[in-house]
Amino acid sequence: MVRISHGDTLCKENFPINYSDPLDIDLSGRRLDQLPKELESLADKVRTLVLSGNCFVRLPYGLQTHFPSLETLDLHGNPLNEIPNLSTLTKLRVLVIDTDRLSFVRDWLDQSSITRLHLVGRELASLPDWFLTTCSHIECFNNGTPLEHDFY
Repeated sequence: MVRISHGDTLCKENFPINYSDPLDIDLSGRRLDQLPKELESLADKVRTLVLSGNCFVRLPYGLQTHFPSLETLDLHGNPLNEIPNLSTLTKLRVLVIDTDRLSFVRDWLDQSSITRLHLVGRELASLPDWFLTTCSHIECFNNGTPLEHDFY
């Protein structure tokens, strides 16, 4: 496993061209508003992508189509205006988003392969009705605490 983390410089040496193992890439807190070009050649091998604390107002171009092995995606801490349908990422199991962005996934979450949703930020007293009725198969956490589906 290769980890490109916060202290590392973004350069070709950190993105080995012929790497065959799954990659966990942490690009958090780098003020990015697009993905580094060096990542393009490895996109099909990326298993975990942490993009938290950046400047993305929309998902990076190609994220939905060029990352077929993506299992975990962390988007919290970005000023996202929307989160488009991620159901094309058929291996995606874990999504981390800001609590205030939960409504952005309403129309497609139940059709996705996501099994764990982590909400970061504002505390929730309960899950919205739409989540309870359509997403009962998804484990939901709010700041690390499991949210129960049986609030009624």
